[in-house]
Amino acid sequence: RVERGGWTGGAGSLTGVLGSLTHAEGEGRTATSNRYQILEDPLIAYACHCTDCQTHSGTSFRTIVQVEAHAFRLTQGSVREYVKQTSESGNPRRLAFCPQCGSAIFGGPGPGEQGPLSLRVGGLRQREELAPRVQLWARSALPWLDEIGSLPRIDTQPAAAPRPRGP
Repeated sequence: RVERGGWTGGAGSLTGVLGSLTHAEGEGRTATSNRYQILEDPLIAYACHCTDCQTHSGTSFRTIVQVEAHAFRLTQGSVREYVKQTSESGNPRRLAFCPQCGSAIFGGPGPGEQGPLSLRVGGLRQREELAPRVQLWARSALPWLDEIGSLPRIDTQPAAAPRPRGP
């Protein structure tokens, strides 16, 4: 259960959720370019099926953790922002990403507007604990998503892409 102002999703307090983006530097070395922290429990975690999230994530939906803007702290590195003038909701949106690799970090209200930030779950260390509690923009969800649980599962990348069997 999620209530505004507090995470009650069964994982206990998630204050202090950390995020980082690590990049290859060459010859097996890596460097962390961005670190960030959430200073308060998230408001909610959700899956967003809007066509903007599909386009910007390059996949069928985006998993998001919403936090109050004042609770987000960038502790290392910097972000670059792109302002999408009109999102599917009709509102301008700021999209922040790592200037080194392009990984999405958060989305937020347009310039000069107030509101929560929508953190992209992929960069958060506690992503296993941040399961979506609701699906938004369900009208835009791809129809085959309901079937995905019945597909064969492969634990790692196979040597060759699996091919369908049949005539």
